Amino acid sequence: VWFVPKSQMNYLSEAINKIIAKIENQKIEEEYVSFGVEKNKLAVIDVKNTMYIKSESHYIRIYHENGMVSESYRNTLDFMEKKLSDYGFIRCHERCLVNYRKIYTINSRNCILFSGEKIPISRSRMEKTKEYYQSYIRSMD
Repeated sequence: VWFVPKSQMNYLSEAINKIIAKIENQKIEEEYVSFGVEKNKLAVIDVKNTMYIKSESHYIRIYHENGMVSESYRNTLDFMEKKLSDYGFIRCHERCLVNYRKIYTINSRNCILFSGEKIPISRSRMEKTKEYYQSYIRSMD
């Protein structure tokens, strides 16, 4: 994955950081994640094509790149956040998880997606959202 000659050990920390980013991105590249929606029922999320997940009362809806919106599933955003945090999703708002691979830019109030949609970012989650997004952008080098 990376080679650091003994004479250039000052590059070791940079090499380790790039290796860690590569390992983290391998998980992000997985395509589908399943989750329980009722006692004996499973649903599957296409993580590459999901733009965001929105909470509406005790239900969640999944918004896809192609404009499709899933049926409502009885589940919590807290559960989905734990399930999807390793797959490129960040909680930017109390009611929303966003796939940070679909973010075009972040301004003072919103994540603006490549589709043009604006997803609000709460003040308390702004710093963490920017941090995860910037980390993702840097890992693409």
